[in-house]
Amino acid sequence: MNENEPQDFPFHDGVLELVVDLINRIEEQSDGRVSEGITLCVKGMLISGIIISRKEFLRSHPVVDEIGESIDRLQNEGKIPKPSENDPICFIHLKNARVFAPGAPPIPTDKNGTYWRGRLDSIDGFFLGRLEHRP
Repeated sequence: MNENEPQDFPFHDGVLELVVDLINRIEEQSDGRVSEGITLCVKGMLISGIIISRKEFLRSHPVVDEIGESIDRLQNEGKIPKPSENDPICFIHLKNARVFAPGAPPIPTDKNGTYWRGRLDSIDGFFLGRLEHRP
């Protein structure tokens, strides 16, 4: 198949998937934090932040943390399956994320940003490194 032909199925970048997988594995194996800036192109907007693991994202907010704890409890009780190494990676997670749209200030406007989760099959491109806004 020619890479310039339209795809009939959701497509995502295998390199980006490897980056996400690496971040998740480092977190799972060492409970360590990785601090790598990344900028994603999504439908003409740029989303820039620090890539984090799924686990760190689930700890980011009390409500989301409670959901993560409930999932862990149900998995440990055998009521829902635990994730496998062979499960597809479908999402990327960022902290300190800000959205940059042409001709507009970044959202949120503070430099700390917010937590963000996005589908890998919605990302058009990426580069390692963060965007900075200087008014």
